[in-house]
Amino acid sequence: LDAERNALDGEMGLNEILKNEILSELAENADAQMLEKIDKNLAQNAQLCRLETRLRMHLERLESISLSNENVDRELIKARIERLKRQIDDQTILRKAFDRRDAESLFASFTNPGASILSMGLMPVNMRITELAD
Repeated sequence: LDAERNALDGEMGLNEILKNEILSELAENADAQMLEKIDKNLAQNAQLCRLETRLRMHLERLESISLSNENVDRELIKARIERLKRQIDDQTILRKAFDRRDAESLFASFTNPGASILSMGLMPVNMRITELAD
């Protein structure tokens, strides 16, 4: 798990570097308000990704403990697992709310032909920064 966590930390660091490069390029070609909206959207997405990663790693660790032969309070572990699953569900609901917000903004850009997602300062929350490099 530590190796996986370190790999994720490295990937998130690279994503942060890429984000800064994209934002600096946009700063040269875009207005400040749009840039601020994009930066906030990316920060929210990164925060959701970190939260989901932490919750899933913790869940995996607890599930492995519950399957081991160690002397542990299985009821306590089971309760913690259920709590983590509820937290993951809550995080999923939050992600869907962000996606709906972004979809509504996208719809608004189609009803206003002069607008685009970038001109509105929004990018889909489920788009990872690494996808922007492709």
